[in-house]
Amino acid sequence: MEQLAGLDAAFLYCETPTVHMHVCAVLILDPSTMPGGRFFDRLRSVLVEKVPEIPLMRQKLLTVPLGLGRPFWVDD
Repeated sequence: MEQLAGLDAAFLYCETPTVHMHVCAVLILDPSTMPGGRFFDRLRSVLVEKVPEIPLMRQKLLTVPLGLGRPFWVDD
C-alpha cells in the first residue's frame, strides 16, 4: 500500500465530470511490418502475459475515511 503523491492527489481533486485532468496518448500501429501479419493476436497475448508483472496496472485507489488524508494505492 502506497499513499498517493501530492501532485497526483492534486490532479485527482481537480478533476470533475467536465474537466478531465488525466493524460492520454494515441498509438498508431502498422501491422504490415509484423512477421506473420497476426499483430493484434500477438499484442493481446503479450499484454495478458505482462500486465500481472506491472504493479500500477493492478492497483486501485482506496480513499481515506472522512477525507482526512490522501488516498492510497492498493493491489486489486
